[in-house]
Amino acid sequence: MRLTIIAIAIALPGVAAAAPAPALSWGKPRVSLATYRAEAIGCGMRAYYTDVSDTKAAQSFVEGTRRIDATLGASSATPLPGVSSAQAAQDAIGNYTTVQQIVHSVHPEEGFQEIKDLQGSLVAKCLIDHGYHRFHLTDAQRKRLEKLKVGSEERHAYLHKLASDPEILSTQAEPDPGTAAQ
Repeated sequence: MRLTIIAIAIALPGVAAAAPAPALSWGKPRVSLATYRAEAIGCGMRAYYTDVSDTKAAQSFVEGTRRIDATLGASSATPLPGVSSAQAAQDAIGNYTTVQQIVHSVHPEEGFQEIKDLQGSLVAKCLIDHGYHRFHLTDAQRKRLEKLKVGSEERHAYLHKLASDPEILSTQAEPDPGTAAQ
């Protein structure tokens, strides 16, 4: 099954591409850096470890994996006597095409997005439960953030400085998910 997951991942060019600095972030007035980091990590971990096996996306991935395993398993049998290498190559091409069709039918980009959206909504709910609210970053703030290495102490400190500043949170406030006027 691991090989199948690798095959699906290879079929998705650019999935792990770097993203620009986000337009929105979360903040809580005067929150300490230690609390800010702990609550952010806690909410992220809660979403990361949420069981997604009941989602349509996960079930689609499992079904696609079964179909690919069946296709590849059927082709891995010892070649029959009298089968030419040209026929074996043709069979391999046919299996590759079948695997591509299966991967396409699973709609992996949509499935990954569904799971990402679910995890994002879980993080948002957790942060709101901890008293955080969304705010937008100005162009200047985003440009500065893009210059800071992801995961660095300097980046964490800069985001915290923005996220704990009551003035920024007030003037750059955005509606929290689920609270926007409908």
